[in-house]
Amino acid sequence: RPSDYFSLSIKKRGKTYNYIQANGKMVFNHAAKVPLKKPIVIQLNKEVTGMLKKILPKLKKERETLFNGSMQTFTRTTIKLNEVLGLPGGISVFRKLQSNTNFTPEQIQASRELLELAENQNHSVSTLLRHYTN
Repeated sequence: RPSDYFSLSIKKRGKTYNYIQANGKMVFNHAAKVPLKKPIVIQLNKEVTGMLKKILPKLKKERETLFNGSMQTFTRTTIKLNEVLGLPGGISVFRKLQSNTNFTPEQIQASRELLELAENQNHSVSTLLRHYTN
């Protein structure tokens, strides 16, 4: 989610923060709307890492997080940034990196069954799961 990137820390690290390092590593220990079972680590390419090595030391003197300002400004800025990086859209394009997980046929079938059950009960899957797991 955009808010996960918006809050990327450049000073604090650890299991309670999402952060970015000058070596180009982005670590997401939590997400705004989805619980994470393990941290998501994204290694940025060499060109972006080179820019980070120049920018982050200066930014650390000014603020705690990589991005500053409102979410609206952040969204417009990331769209422009992605154009420079050759990526379509805004910051949410990075979420697609996470969805390259290979699922087993059993996991896919279980997901289909959950979706079907939720639809039959006229609920969302998240409502169904909350009902049966609490």
